[in-house]
Amino acid sequence: MKQIVSVIKKWELFVLLLTGLTACNKETDVTKAVSIEIKGFNIGNAELQISVDTLVYRNFQVAPNQELNFGKVFTYPSSTNEVALKIKDLTSGKELYTQQLKLNNPDMERFFQFVLIDGNQLELQAPAADPATNKIGFYIHYPQSSDPIDIIMKNTEGQMVYLAQNVQPSTWVYSDYLTQAGFENPNTNYTLNFTKAGTTDAWAFNDNEYMSQSSEDAMFLPQQGQKGRVCSYFVTPGTVDLRVVRLFQPQK
Repeated sequence: MKQIVSVIKKWELFVLLLTGLTACNKETDVTKAVSIEIKGFNIGNAELQISVDTLVYRNFQVAPNQELNFGKVFTYPSSTNEVALKIKDLTSGKELYTQQLKLNNPDMERFFQFVLIDGNQLELQAPAADPATNKIGFYIHYPQSSDPIDIIMKNTEGQMVYLAQNVQPSTWVYSDYLTQAGFENPNTNYTLNFTKAGTTDAWAFNDNEYMSQSSEDAMFLPQQGQKGRVCSYFVTPGTVDLRVVRLFQPQK
């Protein structure tokens, strides 16, 4: 009988010890957070849905031919080391993109780019950074024409600087860029003009001025004194305006 009681007490002690350890683990398993940003575009018939781990963002879906502009803070227990970021096509049910997020590192801001063109993911062909200059690149989606395009930035005084020349639609083109005189003020909004190559006023898209112009404001171009940055942009005309989408994480 004593042996049975002794065994029972040992089991009780074991259960109490296990319960205590579990409680300690619960106390140290605090909630952490990571900021997730996705920039891109959805060309075609797909309707996109984004999920992180088991959390599906059902209220955030990207309709066909719309910009992908996702920014959320994802919370998770500190004991979680990895989750999956997924992009699914609701129209076909196909999973288009999966990225494993390692959470056991100090990087609490994650950036991703995703451009879908008629069911195919656009590959970002960015060059290596150059410490002596900046690299800015454009990919123009304009299947209506294969004519080359110049990209010109203008200030309010009418001064111009070329950001890229002879950009062939459906091709990545990168140029060296340093801030020029007349374009140093980060608080001034400059205008981007897309023109037929070799001209300054022959509009590139549908011969329409409004569809061939865009504001520089949300592009986060390199500022005065900055070097070594690589900035990539996806460009496509909409029905009434022009979309210029950055595919990189801005510097703080």
